[in-house]
Amino acid sequence: MSKLNKYKIITNEHGQQAIIEAKTGKQVSHWWKWISNDGLIKGKSKYYIVQDHNNQFAIFHINNPNEPITRWWRKIIYEYGLLQGQTHYYIAENQNGEKAIFHKDSPDVPISQWWNNIQAYGFSLLSGRSEYYIAQNQDEKWAIFHKYNPYEPVSQWWKDIDLLGLPIGQSQYYLAINQDGKCAIFHKDNPYEPITQWWEEIEFWGLLTGESPYYVVKTQSGKMAIFHQHNSHQPLSQWWDKINAYGLTEGVSQYYIAQNQQNDSAIFHINNPDEPITPWCKYIYRIGLLRGTSECYAVIEKINSPIKIYHPIDNTQPLYELPNIHQDALLYFDEGCAIYLTEQHLMLYDSINMQHNVISQLSAELQYIIHEIYQHNRSYSINTLTTNRLIAQYMNYNFLPITIASDTEYSDLYYLYTLDGNYIGKFKKQADMIEYIQKEISKKMDLSCDMIRLY
Repeated sequence: MSKLNKYKIITNEHGQQAIIEAKTGKQVSHWWKWISNDGLIKGKSKYYIVQDHNNQFAIFHINNPNEPITRWWRKIIYEYGLLQGQTHYYIAENQNGEKAIFHKDSPDVPISQWWNNIQAYGFSLLSGRSEYYIAQNQDEKWAIFHKYNPYEPVSQWWKDIDLLGLPIGQSQYYLAINQDGKCAIFHKDNPYEPITQWWEEIEFWGLLTGESPYYVVKTQSGKMAIFHQHNSHQPLSQWWDKINAYGLTEGVSQYYIAQNQQNDSAIFHINNPDEPITPWCKYIYRIGLLRGTSECYAVIEKINSPIKIYHPIDNTQPLYELPNIHQDALLYFDEGCAIYLTEQHLMLYDSINMQHNVISQLSAELQYIIHEIYQHNRSYSINTLTTNRLIAQYMNYNFLPITIASDTEYSDLYYLYTLDGNYIGKFKKQADMIEYIQKEISKKMDLSCDMIRLY
């Protein structure tokens, strides 16, 4: 019997709830007004939260149904931390509506002060990704604290502080927002001088997330530019109506896309802000050269024109052309081939033989999803960036992963095909799919070694 169904919650004729062993029916908790169906019930931890007839909440360990490991509180945050088996921390709320962080072994003395509000879950302290949390005081201002120092914040008090960066363990930087609604990036060791100017908006990727020394800002007039962390006064790009610099800010390429007032786009290298390496086009795909997954880039030069694949060496003559398919259907391209989707098939274009070949018919489920995407159903979308990266990583090993973002699943889904047309199946976690791929690669490598020994 799996961990997920070892225990279950039952309800009696009075509407009270209790936990029983699913296999034996043995009752392992007392009767309560309410019991959380997370934590113990889902096999994530040995703990569960109950609500008594006074509408107070407490956490119990499965081995002791008589004494809670916590005090009784007005509320306990249970989405992250102790109940989920991530850390030993939880957040309790007292009768005044104030919140504090507790360790499971110290139910009477919190590790934080009592605050108006606390942001410590998600990818932060409660989940074990960071040693920091953000607290809000009675003036509704926010500051960052380290778990070992509840009295001196590492930041000043601000109107708001974004969760990305330092608070969730991505970097040593954090984004503060002042009373005027302007934002700036600070280093944790200097809370008084920002390393950037104060801007209308600063995009999250790059310096803040620890992926590169670059960051993109937006002015009040809507103009955008790229800056380096060591020079907050001189942008590395010109000021444009729009900049897409994800490849650059993620540290996977030296290129970015700029958009002008005519809504045309061009690719620039970070070392040359004045001359684009491409002509100005109606649309440039955000994969390939821009993501570091190939040396080529793909463009649509005019509305309804074919997709053209170029190499930067010659931007006057495309390597090859593809039909003008759905924008998200182009999954991968390089000098020799392109991989794309139709509503029914996974396709490969062989640029040497100039042939469009069917790799595989899509599974019925994926056909339905692709059809919904093409009909502009926003419940689904192709995660082209992740798909492109995974194909670039595993295509040489014969695997073609397709990543689908789904609002109904609340996470990406991964459909795995092989280059020779086999459908492996669907994975709900990228890590599980990669583990499968790596095991298959290892088997082939072991077989190759055996063949060499026989030879």
